[in-house]
Amino acid sequence: MDLRTNHLKSFLAVARLGSFTKAAALLHLSQPALTVQIQQLEEVLGVRLLDRNTRSVKLTPDGKRLAPAAQRMIKELEELVATAKTLSAEDKGSVRVAAIMSASAAILPTAVAQFNKRYPAVSLQITETSTERIINMVREEALDFGIASLAEVPTDLQKTFLFRDRLSAVFAPQLALGRKKPISLKDLVRLPLILMDPETSNRRIIDRAFEELGYFVKPAFEVTRTMTAAALAEAGLGVAILSASLFKSKREYRVQIRPIYHPVLTREIYAIQKFGRTASPETTGFLKVLASVTKSSGLDTRQTI
Repeated sequence: MDLRTNHLKSFLAVARLGSFTKAAALLHLSQPALTVQIQQLEEVLGVRLLDRNTRSVKLTPDGKRLAPAAQRMIKELEELVATAKTLSAEDKGSVRVAAIMSASAAILPTAVAQFNKRYPAVSLQITETSTERIINMVREEALDFGIASLAEVPTDLQKTFLFRDRLSAVFAPQLALGRKKPISLKDLVRLPLILMDPETSNRRIIDRAFEELGYFVKPAFEVTRTMTAAALAEAGLGVAILSASLFKSKREYRVQIRPIYHPVLTREIYAIQKFGRTASPETTGFLKVLASVTKSSGLDTRQTI
């Protein structure tokens, strides 16, 4: 039988009060139940703790030596429980997240607002960066989790599906391209293109799609931020190829957003965590909020098999 906290408390109560009757009343136990607990404790410890006769109860020499240790154990356990309850009540802590730019714009603002209402004492650290950097930061435990697009997941990471995203043509309303139905990659080859930095997952997907058609495209503009690409497209300076989820945010652009019909231009967005690392309660809470926001945001949450 294992050593139990209630057995130690029973022993200390009898030792302090010098009476099974008084100790049983204090602990809301029957005297037979209290006697059984003391006997079980003596059996576990392998020593006799109390000498009892018809008139009194006294500590044995072994009982006198063990009583202070038992008292310390109970005190330390009570302090541990009190500390845990305080942490739970205050919901203090932090969550460190990094996301690719399109996912950040699509779901993070709403998710952060909802999370702050539920966990006002928890601080959030949000970073926008590339998939490669997110993977490295998750591995190094510089993040609690990341949001990125992965074709294949390394064995040291685990992923949770969030939504499917389609890369679309984004351009000013006055461009003749808007009259084409549907739009294909071939329609874009000779137009000034506004593309993201080559290090982004967005750009690699686009380059791969053009290469499959036998084209190598040189963009008219190459930018590092999706908002810059959208603004250049809005000004009529070319056609941007951007994530459709970017335009789920409340920022209004005076542009047309049209899907490009090519299978490579669809990607899946995941929450990425380090395999085997236990998430904090704050991180788990944020992931639950994120999943709820994703489902209610109008994004495509159908995962391919």
